[in-house]
Amino acid sequence: MRRLCSLACLACMCCAIGCDNPLGVGVPSIPGRKASDEEIISQILDDVHRGLQARRMFKVMAHLSPRYHDEYGRDRQAVQAYLNDLFKRYGDIWITRVRPEIALMGERARVIETFGATAEPINRSIDAPINVQGQVMIFFEKVGGDWKIDEWRDVR
Repeated sequence: MRRLCSLACLACMCCAIGCDNPLGVGVPSIPGRKASDEEIISQILDDVHRGLQARRMFKVMAHLSPRYHDEYGRDRQAVQAYLNDLFKRYGDIWITRVRPEIALMGERARVIETFGATAEPINRSIDAPINVQGQVMIFFEKVGGDWKIDEWRDVR
């Protein structure tokens, strides 16, 4: 049971902190045009995902709000410890997702992510392979004018 919870946490965390978009939602650069909040949030999720798959902790942590928390009681420090452990125990992590549903609410935003995540353990005698699918809800807030991930939870 603990292993299953760990796998579900990985998938949710991976998605919550950003997953690659197979639909190729690139934000075109138009001189003199400012990106919309939706485009910025989508770029953040893509950036975090690239950081996760490249195992670059700073790319993930840079986008978490100082007040970040999740339904498992993790704050920024706990997420960093969780990801350090994950990177030690698993090799390549692959995540796919569909285009996120982004709803702006003033200085906050809600994103619904639908995803799939797979990962192979470094030591199969200790950890099971990961292969999970699901949905998470990610909340963003503006901090000093920048969008930051504030909270995430499973969609029930």
